[in-house]
Amino acid sequence: MEGTESRPPAVRIRPLSFDLQLPPLPSTVVEISELLAAGIQQVDLNRLTHIIERDVATSVALLRRVNSAYYGLRVRVSDVGRAVRLLGIIEVSNIVATISVLKLRQFMRTEEQRQIYQNLLRYSLGAAFFAQLLADGLELPVKALAFTGGLLHNVGRLVFLYNDPELYEAIWYGTSDGQPPSAEEERHLLGMDYVEVGAQAVREWNFAEELELLVRHQFSPESLPPLLRPVGCAIAVGMWVAYRLPHMPWLDWHELAGKRFFRQLAELAEVRPADLIGMLQHNVPRAKEFVYTSIEG
Repeated sequence: MEGTESRPPAVRIRPLSFDLQLPPLPSTVVEISELLAAGIQQVDLNRLTHIIERDVATSVALLRRVNSAYYGLRVRVSDVGRAVRLLGIIEVSNIVATISVLKLRQFMRTEEQRQIYQNLLRYSLGAAFFAQLLADGLELPVKALAFTGGLLHNVGRLVFLYNDPELYEAIWYGTSDGQPPSAEEERHLLGMDYVEVGAQAVREWNFAEELELLVRHQFSPESLPPLLRPVGCAIAVGMWVAYRLPHMPWLDWHELAGKRFFRQLAELAEVRPADLIGMLQHNVPRAKEFVYTSIEG
């Protein structure tokens, strides 16, 4: 079958009732996540540059992305160190995380599976974009984790797709009109759901503990420790908007304003709900461009 010959060894998720395997993830993104978890002020730029440079494929992809029209730099960047200095720690780290998730595309075997992957990627990138937008605009604590937390919220679904593509393809197209099956549907059909699987995957990949918590509590950010609660709410808002991006401009912003996690974010950040809505609306075109550029290069 297509793609099976080059499939590399994978890590097993042991706590589950039956074996699931994790697609291999470059150690580069995990090392950078650990750097960011310690705080942006603590990040050594030389150390960050060295981590990226050790991974030749990621270095090449990073430089290609930095020099794309999306970033609009006036000069061509030819080395990783300069890219880090020009774009900043968080932006470079976000690009590397995106590149790592994009590499999972190689494991999709059929056109239908590739379409599911593309949809998951769009949702994940959209959630990451809006989560980072809110974290930056509101100066939230641990804002460096917002993008990666949003990007990883769907990773449990990618694990399902990686392990049994035909089964998950059937579930995807058989339950929700081509939309992602809900966690409840997954638990009913598989005995587990993508949120739990995703949290375990993040732990097995040795990401920072904070990211495991953000993935695990993506639907209940109020359950997070106080320091993580604002960014957890930002990720929840980002998810809500990302799943509705294809339906713009017919998005019911009043529905979002009524959500508990949205109201909690406004309260924690001490801003008016209308200002949050305005920030999100204003950046919808940028979000669409970001998602398209990230996937298509």
